[in-house]
Parts: sequence; C-alpha cells; structure tokens
Amino acid sequence: LDDQNNPDLAEQRANEIVQDDKALVVIGHAFSSSSNRAGGVYEAAKIPAITGSATADSVTENRDWYFRVIPNSHSQAVFIANYFYHILGYKTATIIHDIDAAGISLAEPFESTFTELGGMVNYVLPVDPSQDNIDQQLDDIVTTLKNRENGDIGAIFFATKVPQGIKLIVALKRLGIQAPLFGSSSFANID
Repeated sequence: LDDQNNPDLAEQRANEIVQDDKALVVIGHAFSSSSNRAGGVYEAAKIPAITGSATADSVTENRDWYFRVIPNSHSQAVFIANYFYHILGYKTATIIHDIDAAGISLAEPFESTFTELGGMVNYVLPVDPSQDNIDQQLDDIVTTLKNRENGDIGAIFFATKVPQGIKLIVALKRLGIQAPLFGSSSFANID
C-alpha cells in the first residue's frame, strides 16, 4: 500500500491493514509524520510496524508496537552536535529546520547539545513544509543568511526534508556562502 507520505492517507492505509486482518507485521512508513499517524492504529491492533527511515522520536516513544532500524532524531542530533564541536572544531552554527515532528526532534537536541558544549547557535530558521509558500520561505532564509559573515553563520545543520535542503543548498552555494553544510540521515539517500 502507498501512503504517498501523507499522514491522512497513512492512517487510512493502516486502518485498511487492520480491517483486512492478514498482516503479521508492517514494514514502513517512510516519513515520521505518516508513521506517527499510522502508529496509533497499529498500537491499538497490536500489529508490529518497523520503519527504516522515520526518525522522529515520537514514532516509537510510548509505543510497544513500533520499531525502527536507524537511530532516532535525538540520537542523530546529539551525535552531529558533538561531531561539529569536538571533531570538526566548529564553535558557531546555524540550524534550518522543518516545523514538524522530525525537524523539531532534530533541531532542539542539536541546539541544546551544541550550546552545552560551549558553541553558539546564531540562527535558528524554521520552514513550514505544510504551507503553500514554501519557496518564499526558502527565499527568506537565503535572504537572512546572504549578508552575514560566514563565521557568523558557522556550520549549517539542515533538519529539513531533502527537497527543502536541496533548494537551500543550491541557493546558498550560488550566493557564494562558504559555510560547511550538514544534514541528518535523510540526506544520505541516493535518490
């Protein structure tokens, strides 16, 4: 079944699986937002679900029937913050994050860990992917960063979905912004 990474459709598909009463286990869903919506359905029906890509902490928190095969967002963010600070030596950072479960569960622990280590997060720039004006939001972020010094921007951590991240990376590079760019596990996808 295809939920098209749509939370409403994911819940509908999960209900179809439960009503069909043939599934022993569910492999999926891809996005955290879809996994969150479908997860309650699987929990109530006691059908185990395993995601290979949904990283938001909320997907498996307080759920006995939802599992993941990759680190959750919190673990990734803490690791990346430590890597930024201790291994790469960056003392300033910018966070660009989606305003959803996945984005926030990456942005918040990154910021708190990085600042606890002694780093400074100079910019936290949200993106609301549910809005129709996504391109305008991305343009506003680029405008915010284009007149800043690279040292003030620091390394940029993308806690966004890949399509938003790609558009931002291209725009920032075209402007000559030389800040190092990093993303979560979703950026490791070769598609």
